[in-house]
Amino acid sequence: MQKRTLFISRLAIILSLTIVIQIAGLPQPVTGPLINSMLFLTAMLFGNPAGILLGCLTPTIAVIRGQLPAMLAPMVPFIAVANSILVIVFTLFVKQIRKKNALHKSFQTYLGIFAASLAKFSVLFVSVKIILPFVFSIKLPDKVLVLMSFPQFITAIIGGILALILYRLFKKAGLNNETD
Repeated sequence: MQKRTLFISRLAIILSLTIVIQIAGLPQPVTGPLINSMLFLTAMLFGNPAGILLGCLTPTIAVIRGQLPAMLAPMVPFIAVANSILVIVFTLFVKQIRKKNALHKSFQTYLGIFAASLAKFSVLFVSVKIILPFVFSIKLPDKVLVLMSFPQFITAIIGGILALILYRLFKKAGLNNETD
């Protein structure tokens, strides 16, 4: 029971930090990498279900808070899917490494960050270039198309690297789940 309580407490801290990041109202070039770092960190510490939950909550909170403009509301499900794919692809790459407690020093972890970031970018790019305009007849402004493409890849890469730094700090403080 104590392990479960510790797990839930740690997850609540990560969820709270993520919400604080979103509520802070920082510009997108700051918020994007920070949110992505929370997605990667959640995947590292807690696995897919927690990361997917966080990945679905963040775009919803962004719309409610007004950080994601109302015209981007149709993007919420696609952002949630892209975030979930980021988490899933990353954990597929690092599953075995995680068991060996060597996440922070493995080339495969960096490869996982790259592949997950590329997967997230691809989902968002396809959604704004193909799915929304042709399937749902929703045309987004060119500025939005740019925002939902390559910058998403960059913010995800930066977020992944930042997550590794945070993971090391958690590990040093004994807050990673692998030592339990």
